[in-house]
Amino acid sequence: MDEILDVFTREGIYIGTKTRAQCHSKKPGGYHKPVWVFIINTNNEILVQKRSKIKSILPDLWSPSSAGHVEAGEMMIDGAIRETEEELGIKTKKGDYKFCGEYILDDSWEIVQIFVAKLNFNIKDLKLQEKEVSETKWVLFEEFKNLVNSDQFIPLEESLKDLIFRIIEENMEKNLLE
Repeated sequence: MDEILDVFTREGIYIGTKTRAQCHSKKPGGYHKPVWVFIINTNNEILVQKRSKIKSILPDLWSPSSAGHVEAGEMMIDGAIRETEEELGIKTKKGDYKFCGEYILDDSWEIVQIFVAKLNFNIKDLKLQEKEVSETKWVLFEEFKNLVNSDQFIPLEESLKDLIFRIIEENMEKNLLE
């Protein structure tokens, strides 16, 4: 059965629900709100995940630490927690996350909800959801910027890249940057 997602106007006003397939059609008639989570550890490393080769959209490219659709009626933070556990196999709580903003992607009819999570864990302890994620790695900020600006990362608009870089930089441990 296809996922049911909440649908909004471009201004973020709730207008109903549609299936995931409808939301990903050429003219869905409304925007859905996926969550993107960027995990930063106390070493100022950012976790990135490589999308599985079997993904139908953008396979085998690096992307945020975790990301996914928010189910109809689900709070954005709960979607972020669920996606992080499903994709990476780690349990988190609301207090681990900070909502940092949203970005409208008109071409894909999405209002991306961007979260940062401050977490420390050994990457070997992750239990990756194989249908979604093929690998993960920690990268320092400069390497993250280079990766996002390469053809190995999911394609992003320049203004979205700038927003993500600003959010990451604002949420890093300042004493480690000096």
